[in-house]
Formats: sequence, structure tokens, C-alpha cells
Amino acid sequence: MTNSTYLSKAIILKRSRFKESSCLCRCITEDYGLLNFAANGTYKEKGPLTGVLEPFNEVDIELHRSSGAGLYYLRNAGLIDSYMIGIDYLKTLFLCAAGELMLQVNYPIEDSQDYYNLLKVYCSFLKTTTYHPFPVFIRYAIRLLKLLGVPLDNNCAGCGSSQVTAYCVSQHGFTCRACNPSQDKPYASSECSYSVAEKQYSYSDTLTLSDKTSYLVANIGNLKSIDKDMITNETLEEIKEIINAHLSSSFHKMFHLKSIDDCGKQFDKTE
Repeated sequence: MTNSTYLSKAIILKRSRFKESSCLCRCITEDYGLLNFAANGTYKEKGPLTGVLEPFNEVDIELHRSSGAGLYYLRNAGLIDSYMIGIDYLKTLFLCAAGELMLQVNYPIEDSQDYYNLLKVYCSFLKTTTYHPFPVFIRYAIRLLKLLGVPLDNNCAGCGSSQVTAYCVSQHGFTCRACNPSQDKPYASSECSYSVAEKQYSYSDTLTLSDKTSYLVANIGNLKSIDKDMITNETLEEIKEIINAHLSSSFHKMFHLKSIDDCGKQFDKTE
């Protein structure tokens, strides 16, 4: 590797048009973390990059950046795997949700391989598994939170009980009824707040879990035990709110999961 040439494996997370036949790609790399690069000739018919830089393709890339320039430019790319090909629409949405989460976090460059491998394993497993993609995504999110240094254990943060019935923002974890009696009041009256760019945000301190969500959380380590009937739009919304609250309160910035909202719309059609 020279000072201006960068070689790495990458998973394409987002792609947008850049000029007439070129594109801008946002990707996670094995060696350099999250980065953007421009690729010329992407939209040319039967060009060498046709089908290579699609979202959630894993590729070998060779990038070039001139001294003092901020943007990388693609020299060569070779397809390794296509994680979005051959999967159904619901799996596609949860694949996008994983990428959406990864795009919103910051981590040291020296930890790039750990984050890359986490997403790669998730993409590979999701493509072939017969399990419902929602608990697979929850497991991925929990592992990502652990890597980020803000773990979300599925036992009670107060006593270690596996019978969790609420998520408590101020305790940064799940709680059982004995450790958090305030949960008997739906979305308890106490609130937490934080500021981002001089704007003030608030959220309920205690998010009470439905019985199905409590079951999902307690059994997330054993996908075989989770029946599809336990997965509803209600459980989806509760888990989304917990992930957003946990990340937002930990890093004092707003997180969003638009792909999860789209999953909810899909659930509405099937319920």
C-alpha cells in the first residue's frame, strides 16, 4: 500500500448518483472504518462495475486519494458476495436496519475489523437462516451495543433476574418488577432529558414491556425457542424504542431506524 492507495474489503451501505454516470458510495471497510468514495462509470451499460457496487454487496476495493483531498476515488473493485440477492422483502428491511444503525455510530479506526466482521456475520446469517429476521436483528443490535461500550444485558440491571418487565433509561438496562415498581404506571411519569446542538430532548424513563417483548428479550440467545407468533408490530415498536433510547441517552445524539418503521408497515399487512 502506498501513501495514496488504500486496499480493503468493504460492504456497501448506501449509494447515490454522482454526476451523469458516477456514484457516491458509503461503506464500512475492514481496515479504515466508515468512509465515502466516488466511482466513475457506475451506470454505464455493461461496464466493469455493473452490479458490483449495489447496497450490501461485499467487495474488494482499491481506492485512491490525492494529497490534501477529502474524497476517495475508486480504482478497482471485485465482487465477493451479494447479501441482498435472493432474500425476501422482510429480510431486506432488517438488512437495511443493520446498515442504518452502523452508519450512525462512531468507533476508533483500530476497531474497524471487529465492526466489519459483526456486520458481515449478520448479513451472511440473515441470508441463509430460516429464523424470523426480527430476533436475529435484535441479537445483532445487542452485540453492536456491546462493541460500542454501552452493553444492553437481557437480565435485570438491578438484581440480575431473567424475568425483565421494563426498560429503564436511567439504569441503562432492563429491570424486573421488584427493582422498578414505577413501571405499573404505563410509561412512568418520571422523564430524562439531554441536549443535542442546543435542542432539548426528553423521553420516558421507564418503558414497560408487553409479555411478548419480555419473552423475546429473555430468550434472545436461543432463537429456536422464539415462535413467530411472539413477533408482532407491538414488539417491533417496543424494541425499536428501547434501542433508540439506549443509544440516544448513551451518546447524547438522536438515533433513528426508518427501516424498522417500514418493517412495522409490513407487519401491519400480514397481521
